[in-house]
Amino acid sequence: MGTAPEWLLPHFEYMIKALDVYKPLATADKAKAPKTFAVWATEGVCPDEKERKRLLPVREDDTRSMKLLLDNRTDFGANGWDELIPGIEEGEMSCRTIQGNHFTMMRKPQVGQLAALIREGLE
Repeated sequence: MGTAPEWLLPHFEYMIKALDVYKPLATADKAKAPKTFAVWATEGVCPDEKERKRLLPVREDDTRSMKLLLDNRTDFGANGWDELIPGIEEGEMSCRTIQGNHFTMMRKPQVGQLAALIREGLE
C-alpha cells in the first residue's frame, strides 16, 4: 500500500466526525417515503488489520461511521435506514453489494458494475 498525502488522514478524520454528528430526520408519512435502494461496498478502506493499526489505530471510541468506512462490511441490510423511512421494514428497500470499498467502486473495473446497480435502483 502506498503512502497517503499529508492532508488525507486529517481530512478523513474530520469527514468521519461530521458524519457522526449528523442526525437525519425520519420521514413520518409512509405515503411520502421514497423507494429506497442501497449499494453496499463489501470492503473497508483499510481492511488489513496491520495497516489500519499503522495508519489509524483502532480505538474504543471509534464511531460507527469510522468502522463503516474502514472495516470490511458484514451487514448488508437496512443499516438504520429502516429507522428513517417507514415501510422499509416491510420490504420497501432493496440492497445490493459491490466488491471493493467506497473509493474503488468509483473506478474501473467496479464503476461499470456500480452504474448497472444504480440503473437497477432507478427502475
